[in-house]
Amino acid sequence: MINIKQLSQRYKIYDYNIGLIKATPTDVIFGNFDLCSVHWLKHKYRDRMFADPFILKETDDTLEILAEEALFLGGAATLVKLTVCTKTFQLVRRKKILSIKSHLSYPYILRWNDKVYILPENIASDKLKLYCYDEVREECIYVKTLLDMPVSDPNIVYENGKYWLFGGKKGCDQEELYLWCSDDNIWGNYYPKEGVCVKKGLRGSRMAGDFFRVNGQLYRPSQDCLEHYGAGTVIWCVDSVSLDRYEETEVAVLYPQPRSNYPDGLHTINFSDNWCVIDGLHIKPDFWRGGLLRLDKKFGLGFFD
Repeated sequence: MINIKQLSQRYKIYDYNIGLIKATPTDVIFGNFDLCSVHWLKHKYRDRMFADPFILKETDDTLEILAEEALFLGGAATLVKLTVCTKTFQLVRRKKILSIKSHLSYPYILRWNDKVYILPENIASDKLKLYCYDEVREECIYVKTLLDMPVSDPNIVYENGKYWLFGGKKGCDQEELYLWCSDDNIWGNYYPKEGVCVKKGLRGSRMAGDFFRVNGQLYRPSQDCLEHYGAGTVIWCVDSVSLDRYEETEVAVLYPQPRSNYPDGLHTINFSDNWCVIDGLHIKPDFWRGGLLRLDKKFGLGFFD
């Protein structure tokens, strides 16, 4: 006989939310980062979750955050801009900036020649596409295809006079990290075509946010997927970057607080001048929505794809 505990484990939803912390990369590297001080985003929505936050703009009393938005009952995830009050941590405005027929996430932000570019994950497609963000119209405009393959959690960093594109490949994105190189600019010709696998393992391969620097040293945030996808975040000091040699040293780990409102995962971390944004996961029982999703998947109905 199935008991309540078994039912709650079977019929569940994955609820992500965005957390804000008054912190800098230096706090993370030198052990002064306090997850107990996180302020979770307050919003009115009960039918969706927000994840993969990147900070577009910081003002005296707001943060403009780009994020993934996904409905619990399916449909392709979209990218949105969230304006958050940093005094009340209330969502004051939400604007959809990119929506296509397939799942979008990880709105990685690039700033180049006074323009803002977005390089999102679209693992369901067959390409990695770069978009320019129109700040007046608040929408993403297609610019160029960087790779003729999908890449999970793509990041571009400038180091040693070259542009390095990091990301995962479809099917092995939780356990393998790949690297491509451009000699000229962010939208240059990246090579080699298939990339070079520079790291393997469920702990620390998949990207968890943008690279950052402390005292000139480059650091890479990554996901710990050993227990499950995005259980925590591992920070690495990048020692060497090339297609022939990639080396890094672990310097910090971040895991959700057990008594947090979102105790089951932390898989994104990004910074502005004075703020840090993360996302948190709460795997919670939901017999109604969880049951519908389970039935849809079991019988291949496709109502919530």
